[in-house]
Amino acid sequence: MAEFDQQPEKKSAKNINLCMSHELEALDRENSLGFVKTKSDASLLVRHGAGDTLFVLVYVDDIIITGSNTLSVNQVITSLASKFSIKDLGNLHYFLGVEVIRSSNSLILTQTNYVNEILNDELMTDCKSVNTPMSASELLTLSDGIHLTDATRYCRVLGRLQNLSFTRPDIAYAVNKLSQFMQALSDLHWKAVKRVLRYLRDWSRDIVDRVSTSGCILFLGHNPISWSSKKQNTVSRSSTESEYRAVANALSETLWVTNLLMSYAFQYISYPKFIVTILEPHS
Repeated sequence: MAEFDQQPEKKSAKNINLCMSHELEALDRENSLGFVKTKSDASLLVRHGAGDTLFVLVYVDDIIITGSNTLSVNQVITSLASKFSIKDLGNLHYFLGVEVIRSSNSLILTQTNYVNEILNDELMTDCKSVNTPMSASELLTLSDGIHLTDATRYCRVLGRLQNLSFTRPDIAYAVNKLSQFMQALSDLHWKAVKRVLRYLRDWSRDIVDRVSTSGCILFLGHNPISWSSKKQNTVSRSSTESEYRAVANALSETLWVTNLLMSYAFQYISYPKFIVTILEPHS
Protein backbone atom coordinates (compact mmCIF):
# COMPACT_ATOMS: atom_id res chain seq x y z
CA MET A 1 0.00 0.00 0.00
CA ALA A 2 1.15 3.55 -0.71
CA GLU A 3 -0.18 7.02 -0.04
CA PHE A 4 0.28 10.45 -1.57
CA ASP A 5 2.32 12.94 0.42
CA GLN A 6 0.07 15.94 -0.18
CA GLN A 7 2.42 18.54 1.26
CA PRO A 8 2.99 21.27 0.41
CA GLU A 9 0.21 21.29 -2.22
CA LYS A 10 -3.25 20.02 -1.31
CA LYS A 11 -5.06 18.07 -4.02
CA SER A 12 -8.72 17.12 -4.21
CA ALA A 13 -9.77 13.49 -4.50
CA LYS A 14 -10.86 14.04 -8.11
CA ASN A 15 -7.57 15.72 -9.04
CA ILE A 16 -5.52 12.96 -7.45
CA ASN A 17 -7.46 10.30 -9.31
CA LEU A 18 -7.06 12.16 -12.61
CA CYS A 19 -3.34 12.71 -12.02
CA MET A 20 -2.82 9.06 -11.18
CA SER A 21 -4.80 7.86 -14.22
CA HIS A 22 -2.93 10.18 -16.57
CA GLU A 23 0.40 9.14 -15.09
CA LEU A 24 -0.34 5.43 -15.42
CA GLU A 25 -1.36 6.01 -19.03
CA ALA A 26 1.92 7.86 -19.57
CA LEU A 27 3.85 5.05 -17.93
CA ASP A 28 1.95 2.68 -20.17
CA ARG A 29 3.31 4.47 -23.25
CA GLU A 30 6.81 4.80 -21.85
CA ASN A 31 7.28 1.45 -20.14
CA SER A 32 4.53 -0.73 -21.65
CA LEU A 33 2.91 -1.20 -18.25
CA GLY A 34 -0.41 -1.80 -19.96
CA PHE A 35 -2.79 -0.41 -17.30
CA VAL A 36 -6.43 -0.03 -18.29
CA LYS A 37 -9.12 1.75 -16.30
CA THR A 38 -11.99 -0.67 -15.61
CA LYS A 39 -15.46 0.17 -16.85
CA SER A 40 -17.05 -0.98 -13.59
CA ASP A 41 -14.94 1.21 -11.28
CA ALA A 42 -13.18 4.38 -12.44
CA SER A 43 -10.76 4.26 -9.48
CA LEU A 44 -9.49 0.77 -10.35
CA LEU A 45 -6.81 0.18 -13.00
CA VAL A 46 -5.76 -3.29 -14.12
CA ARG A 47 -2.86 -4.68 -16.10
CA HIS A 48 -2.88 -8.16 -17.56
CA GLY A 49 0.64 -9.01 -18.66
CA ALA A 50 2.46 -12.10 -19.75
CA GLY A 51 2.31 -14.30 -16.68
CA ASP A 52 1.19 -11.69 -14.14
CA THR A 53 -1.69 -9.39 -13.23
CA LEU A 54 -1.48 -6.05 -11.41
CA PHE A 55 -4.15 -3.88 -9.77
CA VAL A 56 -3.97 -0.23 -8.74
CA LEU A 57 -6.82 1.18 -6.64
CA VAL A 58 -6.86 4.93 -5.93
CA TYR A 59 -9.06 6.39 -3.19
CA VAL A 60 -8.44 10.09 -2.40
CA ASP A 61 -4.76 10.08 -1.31
CA ASP A 62 -4.50 6.34 -0.59
CA ILE A 63 -3.33 3.82 -3.18
CA ILE A 64 -3.40 0.03 -3.09
CA ILE A 65 -0.99 -1.63 -5.51
CA THR A 66 -1.04 -5.40 -5.65
CA GLY A 67 -0.52 -8.23 -8.08
CA SER A 68 0.75 -11.72 -8.70
CA ASN A 69 4.37 -10.65 -9.21
CA THR A 70 6.30 -8.78 -6.48
CA LEU A 71 8.91 -7.46 -8.92
CA SER A 72 6.23 -5.98 -11.15
CA VAL A 73 4.53 -4.35 -8.13
CA ASN A 74 7.82 -2.78 -7.06
CA GLN A 75 8.39 -1.56 -10.61
CA VAL A 76 5.07 0.30 -10.58
CA ILE A 77 5.78 1.82 -7.15
CA THR A 78 9.21 2.99 -8.32
CA SER A 79 7.76 4.47 -11.52
CA LEU A 80 5.06 6.36 -9.60
CA ALA A 81 7.56 7.56 -6.99
CA SER A 82 9.57 9.19 -9.77
CA LYS A 83 6.53 11.32 -10.69
CA PHE A 84 4.73 11.80 -7.35
CA SER A 85 5.69 12.34 -3.73
CA ILE A 86 4.41 9.09 -2.22
CA LYS A 87 5.17 6.91 0.78
CA ASP A 88 5.40 3.14 0.51
CA LEU A 89 3.64 1.79 3.62
CA GLY A 90 4.50 -1.83 2.89
CA ASN A 91 1.95 -4.65 3.10
CA LEU A 92 -1.69 -3.61 3.39
CA HIS A 93 -2.86 -3.55 7.02
CA TYR A 94 -5.59 -0.88 7.19
CA PHE A 95 -7.71 0.77 4.52
CA LEU A 96 -10.90 2.85 4.90
CA GLY A 97 -11.60 1.48 8.36
CA VAL A 98 -11.01 -2.13 7.27
CA GLU A 99 -8.21 -4.02 9.00
CA VAL A 100 -6.41 -6.67 6.95
CA ILE A 101 -5.07 -9.65 8.90
CA ARG A 102 -2.81 -12.10 7.09
CA SER A 103 -2.66 -15.83 7.75
CA SER A 104 -0.59 -18.48 6.03
CA ASN A 105 -3.06 -18.94 3.17
CA SER A 106 -5.69 -16.19 3.40
CA LEU A 107 -6.61 -12.60 4.24
CA ILE A 108 -9.13 -11.74 6.93
CA LEU A 109 -10.99 -8.43 6.69
CA THR A 110 -12.27 -7.05 9.99
CA GLN A 111 -13.45 -3.72 11.38
CA THR A 112 -13.20 -4.54 15.07
CA ASN A 113 -10.80 -1.69 15.75
CA TYR A 114 -13.02 0.65 13.74
CA VAL A 115 -16.00 -0.28 15.93
CA ASN A 116 -13.96 0.39 19.08
CA GLU A 117 -12.84 3.71 17.64
CA ILE A 118 -16.45 4.79 16.99
CA LEU A 119 -17.59 3.73 20.45
CA ASN A 120 -14.67 5.51 22.06
CA ASP A 121 -15.28 8.74 20.13
CA GLU A 122 -18.97 8.72 21.13
CA LEU A 123 -18.15 7.86 24.78
CA MET A 124 -20.11 4.60 24.58
CA THR A 125 -17.44 2.02 25.37
CA ASP A 126 -19.18 1.20 28.67
CA CYS A 127 -22.77 1.39 27.40
CA LYS A 128 -25.31 -1.36 27.97
CA SER A 129 -25.45 -3.67 24.95
CA VAL A 130 -28.59 -4.83 23.11
CA ASN A 131 -29.29 -7.89 20.97
CA THR A 132 -30.68 -6.16 17.87
CA PRO A 133 -29.66 -3.00 15.96
CA MET A 134 -33.26 -1.69 15.83
CA SER A 135 -36.35 -2.08 17.97
CA ALA A 136 -39.12 -4.13 16.37
CA SER A 137 -41.80 -2.45 18.49
CA GLU A 138 -40.88 1.22 17.92
CA LEU A 139 -41.73 2.41 14.39
CA LEU A 140 -39.86 5.62 13.56
CA THR A 141 -41.37 8.37 11.39
CA LEU A 142 -40.25 11.83 10.26
CA SER A 143 -42.53 13.54 12.78
CA ASP A 144 -41.27 11.64 15.85
CA GLY A 145 -39.68 13.35 18.83
CA ILE A 146 -38.14 16.77 19.43
CA HIS A 147 -36.40 18.39 16.46
CA LEU A 148 -32.60 18.56 16.58
CA THR A 149 -31.10 21.83 15.37
CA ASP A 150 -27.56 20.47 14.98
CA ALA A 151 -27.26 17.39 12.77
CA THR A 152 -23.45 17.28 12.76
CA ARG A 153 -23.01 14.44 15.21
CA TYR A 154 -25.86 12.39 13.72
CA CYS A 155 -24.41 12.68 10.21
CA ARG A 156 -20.88 11.90 11.37
CA VAL A 157 -21.86 8.74 13.23
CA LEU A 158 -24.19 7.56 10.47
CA GLY A 159 -21.45 8.05 7.87
CA ARG A 160 -19.09 5.92 9.93
CA LEU A 161 -21.75 3.24 10.35
CA GLN A 162 -22.19 3.25 6.57
CA ASN A 163 -18.48 2.44 6.23
CA LEU A 164 -18.85 -0.25 8.88
CA SER A 165 -21.59 -2.01 6.91
CA PHE A 166 -18.88 -3.11 4.44
CA THR A 167 -18.18 -6.04 6.78
CA ARG A 168 -21.34 -5.91 8.93
CA PRO A 169 -24.41 -6.67 6.78
CA ASP A 170 -26.39 -7.11 9.99
CA ILE A 171 -26.58 -3.31 10.42
CA ALA A 172 -27.22 -2.47 6.75
CA TYR A 173 -30.99 -2.17 7.13
CA ALA A 174 -30.76 -0.03 10.29
CA VAL A 175 -28.25 2.35 8.69
CA ASN A 176 -30.37 2.71 5.54
CA LYS A 177 -33.51 3.35 7.62
CA LEU A 178 -31.87 6.00 9.80
CA SER A 179 -30.46 7.74 6.72
CA GLN A 180 -34.03 8.54 5.66
CA PHE A 181 -34.52 11.02 8.52
CA MET A 182 -31.67 13.39 7.63
CA GLN A 183 -33.99 16.27 6.66
CA ALA A 184 -35.98 16.18 9.92
CA LEU A 185 -33.84 14.81 12.74
CA SER A 186 -35.21 14.35 16.23
CA ASP A 187 -34.01 13.12 19.60
CA LEU A 188 -35.71 9.76 18.93
CA HIS A 189 -33.79 9.30 15.69
CA TRP A 190 -30.56 9.99 17.55
CA LYS A 191 -31.63 7.48 20.21
CA ALA A 192 -32.08 4.90 17.45
CA VAL A 193 -28.55 5.61 16.17
CA LYS A 194 -27.22 5.08 19.67
CA ARG A 195 -29.06 1.76 19.78
CA VAL A 196 -27.03 0.62 16.76
CA LEU A 197 -23.88 1.59 18.66
CA ARG A 198 -25.11 -0.35 21.68
CA TYR A 199 -25.73 -3.34 19.44
CA LEU A 200 -22.20 -3.10 18.05
CA ARG A 201 -20.76 -3.33 21.60
CA ASP A 202 -21.49 -6.96 22.53
CA TRP A 203 -36.90 -5.43 10.07
CA SER A 204 -39.26 -2.63 11.04
CA ARG A 205 -42.00 -1.62 8.56
CA ASP A 206 -42.36 1.77 6.89
CA ILE A 207 -45.77 3.39 7.57
CA VAL A 208 -44.85 6.84 6.28
CA ASP A 209 -44.73 6.61 2.49
CA ARG A 210 -45.73 3.00 1.76
CA VAL A 211 -42.47 2.27 -0.05
CA SER A 212 -40.99 -1.22 0.21
CA THR A 213 -37.43 -1.91 1.30
CA SER A 214 -35.48 -4.59 -0.54
CA GLY A 215 -32.35 -6.39 0.56
CA CYS A 216 -29.85 -8.40 -1.44
CA ILE A 217 -26.89 -10.67 -0.63
CA LEU A 218 -24.60 -11.65 -3.50
CA PHE A 219 -22.67 -14.92 -3.27
CA LEU A 220 -19.64 -16.15 -5.19
CA GLY A 221 -19.65 -19.85 -4.47
CA HIS A 222 -20.54 -20.17 -0.79
CA ASN A 223 -19.07 -16.79 0.16
CA PRO A 224 -21.09 -13.55 0.49
CA ILE A 225 -19.18 -10.84 -1.40
CA SER A 226 -21.69 -7.98 -1.55
CA TRP A 227 -24.86 -6.97 0.29
CA SER A 228 -27.21 -4.04 0.54
CA SER A 229 -30.47 -2.84 2.06
CA LYS A 230 -32.15 -0.06 0.12
CA LYS A 231 -35.50 1.66 0.05
CA GLN A 232 -37.15 1.39 -3.38
CA ASN A 233 -37.52 4.63 -5.34
CA THR A 234 -41.28 4.46 -5.93
CA VAL A 235 -44.43 3.00 -4.41
CA SER A 236 -45.29 -0.37 -5.91
CA ARG A 237 -48.90 -1.11 -6.81
CA SER A 238 -48.57 -4.68 -5.62
CA SER A 239 -46.21 -6.96 -3.75
CA THR A 240 -45.42 -8.65 -7.07
CA GLU A 241 -44.24 -5.35 -8.54
CA SER A 242 -42.01 -4.67 -5.54
CA GLU A 243 -40.55 -8.17 -5.89
CA TYR A 244 -39.72 -7.57 -9.56
CA ARG A 245 -38.05 -4.28 -8.63
CA ALA A 246 -35.96 -6.02 -5.98
CA VAL A 247 -34.90 -8.78 -8.38
CA ALA A 248 -34.05 -6.20 -11.08
CA ASN A 249 -31.85 -4.28 -8.64
CA ALA A 250 -30.15 -7.49 -7.51
CA LEU A 251 -29.57 -8.54 -11.11
CA SER A 252 -28.04 -5.15 -11.89
CA GLU A 253 -25.64 -5.58 -8.97
CA THR A 254 -24.83 -9.13 -10.12
CA LEU A 255 -24.01 -7.96 -13.66
CA TRP A 256 -21.80 -5.18 -12.26
CA VAL A 257 -19.86 -7.64 -10.10
CA THR A 258 -19.61 -10.12 -13.01
CA ASN A 259 -18.14 -7.42 -15.27
CA LEU A 260 -15.72 -6.44 -12.51
CA LEU A 261 -14.57 -10.06 -12.14
CA MET A 262 -14.11 -10.28 -15.90
CA SER A 263 -11.85 -7.22 -15.79
CA TYR A 264 -9.76 -9.11 -13.20
CA ALA A 265 -9.50 -12.04 -15.64
CA PHE A 266 -10.85 -14.00 -12.67
CA GLN A 267 -11.53 -17.67 -13.34
CA TYR A 268 -14.65 -18.94 -11.58
CA ILE A 269 -16.67 -22.13 -11.95
CA SER A 270 -20.12 -20.56 -11.58
CA TYR A 271 -21.52 -17.05 -11.92
CA PRO A 272 -22.36 -14.99 -8.81
CA LYS A 273 -25.78 -15.77 -7.32
CA PHE A 274 -28.04 -13.58 -5.22
CA ILE A 275 -30.67 -13.87 -2.51
CA VAL A 276 -33.36 -11.17 -2.29
CA THR A 277 -35.53 -10.20 0.66
CA ILE A 278 -38.39 -7.67 0.65
CA LEU A 279 -39.94 -5.79 3.55
CA GLU A 280 -43.41 -4.61 2.67
CA PRO A 281 -45.12 -1.61 4.34
CA HIS A 282 -48.29 -2.07 6.36
CA SER A 283 -51.46 -2.06 4.28
